[in-house]
Amino acid sequence: MANMTANRLTVSEDFRGRGFAIAAEDASGLAALDAACDALRQGTLDLAIVAAADFATETVTASHMTARPADLAAALVLKRRKDAETAGDPILGTVTDIDWTAASSPPTPGLIQAAYGSAPVADALFGLAARLALAARGLAPAATETIAAPCLADPVPSFSVSASTASATITPAPVRPSPDMLRPTPHLFWAAAASRATLAKKLAAGKPGGTGKHRIALLAPDADKLRALSDTAAAALTADTAPEGDGIFYGAGDPEGELAFAFTGSAASYPRMGRGLLAAFPEVASSLSAIPAAQAMTPLLAKSSLTEFEQLCAVSLLTQAHTILLRDVLGLQPSAALGLSLGESNA
Repeated sequence: MANMTANRLTVSEDFRGRGFAIAAEDASGLAALDAACDALRQGTLDLAIVAAADFATETVTASHMTARPADLAAALVLKRRKDAETAGDPILGTVTDIDWTAASSPPTPGLIQAAYGSAPVADALFGLAARLALAARGLAPAATETIAAPCLADPVPSFSVSASTASATITPAPVRPSPDMLRPTPHLFWAAAASRATLAKKLAAGKPGGTGKHRIALLAPDADKLRALSDTAAAALTADTAPEGDGIFYGAGDPEGELAFAFTGSAASYPRMGRGLLAAFPEVASSLSAIPAAQAMTPLLAKSSLTEFEQLCAVSLLTQAHTILLRDVLGLQPSAALGLSLGESNA
């Protein structure tokens, strides 16, 4: 009976390949993953969809569970890395090992189970998929928290998921900018040049940065609209006119006034601050990793409450992140750095 679901999906989607179910209790998802990897290595398949589903809220199943029961399902698309790269497919990670040589301890309940509950047959594959989704955003589950903490390493270090008789080790792909999984990532482009004509050429070439009296910033909801804004602005600059329109910010001449960075004290801290910033700008997280003890402080950004000392550490960490964003990513050079209390030390 279990094969019927797999066969129906294969036929309805015209996959033109084999479809079957594997039953291995809580290791079912990892067993299917192992079978798919073998088929890809042997060349009998070019693409595999591995899925696991379990409806543990069903009365009989739920009555035998100690963890909070849930209905969970997850699916992964597998290809040989070379094929995925050739096709331009987004890659979340690589399966580096599946171990059946010794029984492993049951997985310790963590962030994923705390957030979604447990469905024994699907837990391992669901946890793997969730960890990959977090890793793509530069996040890793904290051992004692109910929210993922930023990880300054890019890519996020390899991790393992386990069932009672198997474990799988996954190496995540490099972090992809993604401040919020529910909203699109805004696209930003900025450049400067000595003349409008030179700035137009930089826009046409897609070359950011630079210095000069003619400056432009473009902000769009996606890459296609950013390209359209760039074309519009370049055409105006080529015609020696100031570009205008929503999402286009142009200035010429010497900037008025001076620029200062002002840093607050620890009283400005709030729980889980900075997670979106580091997820949106992986280059900030990468630069931050060069600061001693920075990675040790990042779990503070996942905590729901902070002690006074932890507030000091978290604000110092985020202050450095803001400085990297403004100075190194956006190219802003302040004439002065000011601070209040702890902010004075950071300045």
